[in-house]
Amino acid sequence: MTQEVLITYPVDQSRLDVFTQFLAPAHCAPRKHKTIETTDIMLQMVAADRGIAALPKWLALEYQQRLKLHILRMGKTGIHKAIHLGVREGESDDYIQDFIAKAGSIVIN
Repeated sequence: MTQEVLITYPVDQSRLDVFTQFLAPAHCAPRKHKTIETTDIMLQMVAADRGIAALPKWLALEYQQRLKLHILRMGKTGIHKAIHLGVREGESDDYIQDFIAKAGSIVIN
């Protein structure tokens, strides 16, 4: 990865899992870090061999149908992330409960 251009969203590196969970622990960095705001353009750049991107597997698989993307897991086990949902007290309507039930049953391998 040290020879690659890493393309990410314009977010501080301290908030990007590819840096905090993969690159920093390995004491390495990409050749260049480029930020792009939209997923479509980011993955067009990857498909054109202009860099690499670290995205959730489900998202990469969605775009793989349209673009020539080679999907690889980062490291032996990949990068895992917990996503948290906050709801204001008293505003937990039925649709929110349905969303929580559906999201809790999703497993992406």
